[in-house]
Amino acid sequence: MSAPAAARMSGQGVRTVAGLELKQRARTSRWPVVLGAWFLLIAAVALLTWYGISSQDQTYQDLEGATHTESAGRSMYDLTTFFVLGLSMLIVPSLTATSINSDREQGVLATLQTTLLSPADIVIGKWVASICVTLVFLATALPFLIWGWVAGHAGPWPILRSMVALLAVLAVISAIGLMFSTLTARPVGSAVLTYLAVATLVIGTLIAFVLSLKPFESTDTVQVRTIPQSWYEEHPNDNPTTSDCVTTTQEQVRVHTEKTWWLLAMNPVVIVADAGFVERSDGRIDTSGVAPMAAIAEGVGSARKGPETGTLNWCDVGDTGALPSTPSARAGQPPSWPWGLGILTVIGIGSLVVAIRRTHTPIKRLPNGTRIA
Repeated sequence: MSAPAAARMSGQGVRTVAGLELKQRARTSRWPVVLGAWFLLIAAVALLTWYGISSQDQTYQDLEGATHTESAGRSMYDLTTFFVLGLSMLIVPSLTATSINSDREQGVLATLQTTLLSPADIVIGKWVASICVTLVFLATALPFLIWGWVAGHAGPWPILRSMVALLAVLAVISAIGLMFSTLTARPVGSAVLTYLAVATLVIGTLIAFVLSLKPFESTDTVQVRTIPQSWYEEHPNDNPTTSDCVTTTQEQVRVHTEKTWWLLAMNPVVIVADAGFVERSDGRIDTSGVAPMAAIAEGVGSARKGPETGTLNWCDVGDTGALPSTPSARAGQPPSWPWGLGILTVIGIGSLVVAIRRTHTPIKRLPNGTRIA
């Protein structure tokens, strides 16, 4: 089959392959059990989070300006979303990582290739089927996410963005699984490679970012507004005021994370967190209750911003008992999650292209022991 013919795709062909895949999965008895276990695990995490935050001291919640119910709702929303993401990244690779090579082992792929179905129909159909199954899992978790969203008064956009980011990330992982399924002869090998790729995206990007810090260090001369140590020596029993602050010139070792922040942006956890966190109307990150999304979004925003420019204000003249009104590091910056999704989209499209090319016939070379029909 020529390259143009291999890339040709028809809606009918994709629907046929996707329908066959879904019917085959529906006939197995394990999927109702998996869905039931999935629902119970998410329910347990959501309810335990709600109970744990709701039982905290009310004073802590008031300091952040959120009611007890809002803090519990936002915490449940954050933790449940991350739990759904983590569990999905364990389940989704199993949907596609053994799809092509398993069919090849059983002689099913050769039968499909003798029909009018193109390689693009076969690959995209299997990919669409995996997305449909993923949607069922996400729909099962949606009631608990909506509960946290409503209770936390988070507004409609955070949950919508987080669902879009979740589905997009899982779609890319499905595409990666399909690629490895066409590159290896044995299902076990493709499954291992797919999980390694997921681990690289989640853990490897974080390690790469940490390793990149040292090469991008520089010693800079900066202006710092602060209380000099000599003032405390001369006034041991007094408290400084703003008028006692002076501007000095210092040399500091600073890390230019604005050059490598994109390594974090492509991390699936960062993408979902940056898309779904709740930002306060005053520009500050909402950290009421337990807010991992806010912490991650703030960290990535700080890395993207890099070292502060201009005069550094270290003039701390005491604590008034109020929370500092430090603005978010993301203030004035566009969100990072579209950049991360863009990188993952390129990876996903590339994976599908490789899978299609590896599925077309006649194939020039097959691994030893691979079944043809």
